[in-house]
Amino acid sequence: MRYKSIGIFMVITVFCLLCPMAAFAEDDEGGGYTTPAYDVKINVNEDHSYQITETITVNFTEERHGIYRYIPINGTFYRNIDGKQTATKYRAKIRDISVKSYDHASDYQDDHALHDDSVKGDNEIIKIGNSVSTVKGLYTYTLSYTWDPGDDDIAAFDDVYYNVLPYNWATPIDSARFTVTMPKAFDAGNLAFYAGAFGSTSGDGVRYQVDGNTITGEITRALGANEGVTINLSLPQGYYVGARDGNGWNRPALVTAVICLMISLILFLLLGHQQKTIEPVAFYPPRDFNPAQIGTIIDGTTDDKDVVAMIIYLASKGYLQIEETEVPVRIEEAGYGALNKKSFCFHRKKDLPRDASDYEKCIFNGLFPKHCKTSALDDLEGKYYQTIQDSKAMIEAYFAVPERQVIEPSSQAGKGFITLLMGITLFVSAIACECLFYKGFGLGSFLLVAIPYFLLPLLVNCIFSDMMMEDRTRTDSFSSRLEGHTSLLLGILIPVALAAVLVMFVTWHQQEYRMIIAICYGIPVLLTLFRGKIVKYTKTGNQCLGEALGFRNFIVAAEQDRIAVLADENPGYFFDILPYAYVMDVTDQWVKNFEDLAIAPVDWYTVYDADTLKGQAFMDAFEDDMRIMNEVLYRENEPETQEEKVNRQTDEAIENKIEEDERKRKEYLYGHHDDDHGSGGGFFDGFGGGGGGGGGGDSW
Repeated sequence: MRYKSIGIFMVITVFCLLCPMAAFAEDDEGGGYTTPAYDVKINVNEDHSYQITETITVNFTEERHGIYRYIPINGTFYRNIDGKQTATKYRAKIRDISVKSYDHASDYQDDHALHDDSVKGDNEIIKIGNSVSTVKGLYTYTLSYTWDPGDDDIAAFDDVYYNVLPYNWATPIDSARFTVTMPKAFDAGNLAFYAGAFGSTSGDGVRYQVDGNTITGEITRALGANEGVTINLSLPQGYYVGARDGNGWNRPALVTAVICLMISLILFLLLGHQQKTIEPVAFYPPRDFNPAQIGTIIDGTTDDKDVVAMIIYLASKGYLQIEETEVPVRIEEAGYGALNKKSFCFHRKKDLPRDASDYEKCIFNGLFPKHCKTSALDDLEGKYYQTIQDSKAMIEAYFAVPERQVIEPSSQAGKGFITLLMGITLFVSAIACECLFYKGFGLGSFLLVAIPYFLLPLLVNCIFSDMMMEDRTRTDSFSSRLEGHTSLLLGILIPVALAAVLVMFVTWHQQEYRMIIAICYGIPVLLTLFRGKIVKYTKTGNQCLGEALGFRNFIVAAEQDRIAVLADENPGYFFDILPYAYVMDVTDQWVKNFEDLAIAPVDWYTVYDADTLKGQAFMDAFEDDMRIMNEVLYRENEPETQEEKVNRQTDEAIENKIEEDERKRKEYLYGHHDDDHGSGGGFFDGFGGGGGGGGGGDSW
């Protein structure tokens, strides 16, 4: 029954969609009317705009709502320039549209016959008539509008090059008269008219005369469907004054870019000087920091991987066990591969101590909802994403306390302010490009250029600016420094390449403005540099960064003898350091250090293939495990409703209460509590690891 209902719904939907199309298809094909007369009056203004009045008399032989008038706004003129046929593009603006209609049968005039106007493709479509009622018989429509093509971007001459009668009119035109009034005197010897199909250069069929600055004429034969008349009047260069050229925003954009550059430079000089970082070698995490803390210190931000690394860390501390499993795969997902896929189960071994930080509790409890003992990775899909976001917020709140701050708040504010200045520069530059491209500003046309000329470069610049910031955390190894220099080079070259492409495209036909636009888009690249290098660590943060980098340097370039001694002292040393190597992006170097050493298995990480605990095989397996874990845990579910959020928080509060009651019960019975956590470090001794937080027409 359900499938039958769905089928009926689909049939009704398709019917509703197709019925309107069928109703108007015949209208779009033309016919149903003739055009006895088509008269045009054009006043050419000194700024190269045309005030046009068209008086169109049509005879509806069938019931129709009215007519369409297609007026070109984007197109190409083909002119003979310096003896060569040259294509020049135009982008016109239409304004001051008004329409009147006259019913010859009832002698009734409607002064507001404009039904709608819209842009479709290269034409502005003026819909004239009444969508409710239909008409039949003889009607006259008087359409007035201003057509402004702007400056023609031709240095050799000015001209009037316009289709007096549209070439895409759907029916023959029996008779037509036209009047063209020029603003100043002109040489009538440079005047020509063409009549016929599009591209025709024949003057047959047009008769005209010149009286002072006025040209009048008429057609001497009926025009067929899709035939028109073009006026071509060559004028001396400078005939037009004040034509819309679209460069009105060039100077404001340039001034804005320079001002933003100066402010950014001042901010960089005031806030961007970083004191020298001392990197003492360390065999263990400094100050007993956990991976989330190290990951935040090392790059100044809390990433998703910093949170996921905490799962490995808590497992290494004995609070949970990670079991690698295989689960069945649906045949349609398996393809030609195996019918099983790798997954994981998490087993709760013991509760966190009460002095654990809020984010550790959040990460741990999120793995075991409703205080369960075991959870499968697939069961957490779409649910753990919010846990990651909440944990990140708590870690960031932990470092927001003044004595724990890693990054100077002033430099963070400076980075944000430079981002704002970059956005302002690109925004104003995008307006300048839009005005050059479309010969003026318009909200619709700006929205077309906003993505490629504003949002895209802003996004690219910010991404590569952050890559430059990561350069400060590179180790002294050749490969790490090479990677750092590559990031810096890419951070400069890619924004430069993008800016060059954008500038070349928008100034292709207006090269005299290329330097200005290049400066406007080059300055944000400099702001990218300032933004990436302005972040400054606090005094305490710089000390912690140095210690973290010293620890990282050891992981990358540790001597085999030292590694062997540490592994003998602590058989679990490899796995203890592994989550730290992961957050610092040096996992492969850490695994390589143990190529010639046996990795002692641990009870908190079990694999179904023991051979994976060997050298490169382990590296490949671990990267695969983390990839799978990240893909599933990062996967976002439907947005959490307020009710779901309240229920989740209530469940978490209940779980915390159960844990607290259980601890109190154990203390009462046994007189002690679990205090072997040691998972959070501090900046100072005694500082705990906790903390919360062409035109045409037709009928219709």
